[in-house]
This record gives sequence, structure tokens and C-alpha cells, in this order.
Amino acid sequence: SRGWEFENTGKSSGEVGRDQFLKFLNMRRGQNDRVSLWLFASDPHLREDFIVNDDIYIMQAEDAPYMMTYPSHSGFPEMDLEDHYEDIIAPRDRIEFVDDGSTKLNPALDAVIEYFGRKGNKKIKQKALLIETDAAVEEDPERQLRKLQKMSIKVYLLHTKPNERGESQYGNLRGLENAELLKARVLQFGGKVYDIQDGKSLENAYNDINRLEKAPLSVTRTLLKVLIFQRLLMVAFALMVLAITVGLLTYLFGDSP
Repeated sequence: SRGWEFENTGKSSGEVGRDQFLKFLNMRRGQNDRVSLWLFASDPHLREDFIVNDDIYIMQAEDAPYMMTYPSHSGFPEMDLEDHYEDIIAPRDRIEFVDDGSTKLNPALDAVIEYFGRKGNKKIKQKALLIETDAAVEEDPERQLRKLQKMSIKVYLLHTKPNERGESQYGNLRGLENAELLKARVLQFGGKVYDIQDGKSLENAYNDINRLEKAPLSVTRTLLKVLIFQRLLMVAFALMVLAITVGLLTYLFGDSP
């Protein structure tokens, strides 16, 4: 579904989402975020392990596919010669082919929860999970969202407006109903939901997340305090050496040269 056109933009939903995500990552530069990158369809795919390097992470996000689906999907024009279905417009080189292209969020959340438990840094108190999806999911994620709340992981859901014509052609009206359930569950367990109707609302959502997830200022203050203290020590040491040198010369030669 991320390969269908998004709101008459001439771009796929996946491409619009990726472009705004890259802008968000540039906003986050220098904040020492420890982040990983996941994609999901029927199965979760770990794209980048936890990392603090902004450049490497952005490169992985740039190279990530716009969508994942199976090669014989009827949304490809050559598989739909009578033009019954909404066309997938995502470029072929930005599509990752998998065995199944359904939107199974629950297995992805299970994988992320396990990953946080295994590789997460327990010293980091400010943790968040950002989910950007059209949310045409197939199951109720109540158990997973409850677990994330217990782990003190804030969930941000960016619900990108789905292509309703495409979803209805494939009989996925239940998935559209489940999107409303997903949003309600995220709010129920302390998360925040953004309804994405166009590129501007997606940009506004990322701006808000960037504002809410600022790095603690105490880290910067501590660093500056240490550097200033060290500089004072260096000045004091230099003055002490100068005083000892002058005192020694006075002792040896008196007040006159």
C-alpha cells in the first residue's frame, strides 16, 4: 500500500514518508540519538542496529526501500493488463521484494520489544518508538503497546492517510477499521498520534516530535563545567610555575640583575 500514489502528489506514499523522515533526521543531528531502523511488512526487517553516528544512519535511511511487496502483486501494470487495480507507482529500484506484502505490525512490535530488551541501554531513560505507517494493520496490538508502556518507551504513531481506493479494491476495509483501533490503543497506553493528510502535516508532526524529544540540557552543562574547570587548573598551574621561577631567580640573584 505504500507504493500507491499519495494524495495526488505524483509520488508514492513510501517516497513522501521517506523524504520527510530524512528532513527529520537532519533536524536531529548533533543530539546524540542512539537509534535503530526497522522496516516491516509481513515480517520485521532490521535495517540498522543501534547506532549514534548520524551520517551512517541517514545513509541507511536514504537507501531503504519505499515499500515491500511480492513480485506478482496485481498493482504492477504488467500484472494488471485490464487496469482493474490501483497502480503501484514506486520506482522498481526502490521496492524490496518479499514473499508477502501485508501490514503485520504485531510481529514487528514483538521484534522491537525483544531488541530493546537485548540491546537497549538501561541507563538511557528517555526512550521512544516512532512508527510511520498507513496503519492498515491486521491485528489488535494491545499486548505489545502495554509492554512498551511498562518499558517506559514512548510511542509516536504517524498515521499516513491510506489510499482508500486501493485498500477497498483488495477488500481490506477491516484494515482501515483496525487503523482507528491502533490509534486508540496508542493513546490508551500513553503514546501520541499524528494524522498525516499531506506532506505539510507530516512535516509538522516531525517538528513536534523533535521538540518533545530534545536531548537533556544537563549533558551539555556538565561537559562545559568540566572543560572550564580543566582550563582554570591549567591557568593556575602556569601561574604557579611562573611564581616559583620568579622566586628562584630572586633568591639567586637578588633584586638587581
